[in-house]
Amino acid sequence: MAARTGFSTRAVRSEPYTAEKRAGDGGKVIVWRAEILRAIGADLPDLSFGRNGWAVVDHDELFGEPQDAEGEAARGGRSRGAGFLLNAEARRVIERRAIDVVLNWCSTNGWADVRDVGAIESYDIVGKVDGVERRIEVKGTTGEADAVAVTRREVEVATSDKNHLMIIVHGITTGLDGSGTLVAHGGQIIVHDPWLPTDDELTPISFWWQRAQ
Repeated sequence: MAARTGFSTRAVRSEPYTAEKRAGDGGKVIVWRAEILRAIGADLPDLSFGRNGWAVVDHDELFGEPQDAEGEAARGGRSRGAGFLLNAEARRVIERRAIDVVLNWCSTNGWADVRDVGAIESYDIVGKVDGVERRIEVKGTTGEADAVAVTRREVEVATSDKNHLMIIVHGITTGLDGSGTLVAHGGQIIVHDPWLPTDDELTPISFWWQRAQ
């Protein structure tokens, strides 16, 4: 025990919780030592731990609602929780996974000269189909594909452009790999070709306010 946890048998047996164990519990105690493998910067809710070291917290309070890569709740609005998926790194890996899935989709669907241009353009991927340039706005989400957050600029560049697509990669999962690095997996594609957003399809979720002079 000491070699694996750093706790001696005597130290464990001297704990009040251990001493009060009843025969009906089997007379056994599970002992572990917690170590931080990698800090993720999540804001955790207040937890009240029992004497056995366990605590219970509501799933949505810890993780929030399913999120898209912009940190918006997948069904619109902000998440109820300030949890893990609001972490900037989580948003990054969700977005990266979505881009990779769509790049692969382009490759298997005959696109040429495909490039990831999200860092310099108001859309994410550009390529050619039968010599015609086409552009893709990519959205990644851990939830469903019924609604995603879009910016004003993303809407402006897509309006009335039949060569502009929206591809939503939904159902992405996140977790830590063996080295403690946050990674994303999976995802299913929904293709809107073309993506021609109209006013009745857009719901304002925030406003810019400035006091009148």
